[in-house]
Amino acid sequence: MFRAPNDIEKSLYKEHAKLFEHTHKLLKLANELSKTKFEPSTTFEKITILFFAKSRKTYWATSILANEGFGEDAGILLRSLLENLIDFYWISIEPQGRSKRFLDFASFTYGEGLKKLTEDKLYTHRGEQIPAEIMEEALNDYSKINKQLLKSFLKYRKWTPMGRREMAKEIDKTTHKDDFLLLYNKAYWLLSNTVHPNPFTLDDFIEPVGNKLALRTQPSQRHIANWLTLGFHIFLKIVDKVNEIHKLGAEKNIKNLESRFVKDFGQ
Repeated sequence: MFRAPNDIEKSLYKEHAKLFEHTHKLLKLANELSKTKFEPSTTFEKITILFFAKSRKTYWATSILANEGFGEDAGILLRSLLENLIDFYWISIEPQGRSKRFLDFASFTYGEGLKKLTEDKLYTHRGEQIPAEIMEEALNDYSKINKQLLKSFLKYRKWTPMGRREMAKEIDKTTHKDDFLLLYNKAYWLLSNTVHPNPFTLDDFIEPVGNKLALRTQPSQRHIANWLTLGFHIFLKIVDKVNEIHKLGAEKNIKNLESRFVKDFGQ
């Protein structure tokens, strides 16, 4: 059901009208590309569709939260979007091997979860029963994971052998640019400090009332411009990569979006 914008939303949209305009144009392009009937021929191409679908929804959600003044909460999703970007490009360096690693880790986490449920009988506490065929299929996929890879998964509990900062460095080394490490160094730390409870950001949530403290009754209006700017850059890179891989023919539109953003904001 349509809901009329409140005063905060009207104020934010007016203050950051140009940024919201660019956000909506990028979302419009992504929505148009999402109507494509993809015909993936490799595992990597299938994975790229997953990254695109998930990232489009996340970017959309950040724009809604930003419009309503929930900058800190938009930052949580924006950090996930940045992680998607780095993971996506890192896989693309060695698409075949890394796509398999990505899928094997999904089998690992699903298989581990099912084994844990069975051991602890957690599902029976809710009166639920996992179908035997699903259990069998998942555990069969788990059993096919390479032993060396499985050992790594069990030790580190993550799908990559390195952190995202190292992944960003490898992407830059491959592309002969310094985009990703710069983006990680400047954005990830800032996003993490916004995402987690931080004594230095108490003013976003709490206000002094005399000699007492009270919770703010309205969303904060901080971070909106930064997050809209950062989100645009991150998601545009994801859309650009999807367009390149699946040959969607959106190069001109992507270039126009980028050049207009630079014209308006010089970045």
